[in-house]
Amino acid sequence: MEVLIAGHSFSKFSFPLTKISIQAILFAHFVHIHMEKDAQKTQQNSYYYRLAFRIAADFGITLAAPAVLAAFLGQWLDKKWGTDPWLLFVCLVAAFTLTAIFVVRKAKVYGKLYQDGPK
Repeated sequence: MEVLIAGHSFSKFSFPLTKISIQAILFAHFVHIHMEKDAQKTQQNSYYYRLAFRIAADFGITLAAPAVLAAFLGQWLDKKWGTDPWLLFVCLVAAFTLTAIFVVRKAKVYGKLYQDGPK
């Protein structure tokens, strides 16, 4: 006589199927299923954590670099041509405008990555 439990076939001759052994087999099967689900959740969480750190690093550089470069460039040009604060302001406004454009573009890209999720 063969018994089918949770997709596994057991015969009467392999070992006696008692109530406790059947419960142990079912418990092991359900633990295995939950472990697989937990592994999938961990993979998904790992993807989103990596994406979050990538976004933070990318946006940090995108916000800081143009402003710092514009400040140095504006000060250098002001010293060179004697237009003390004006070229600094022009460079900073240009940097902030470009930063806003870059942030919007990157936000769209990262929004799509977030919506698509892990593959």
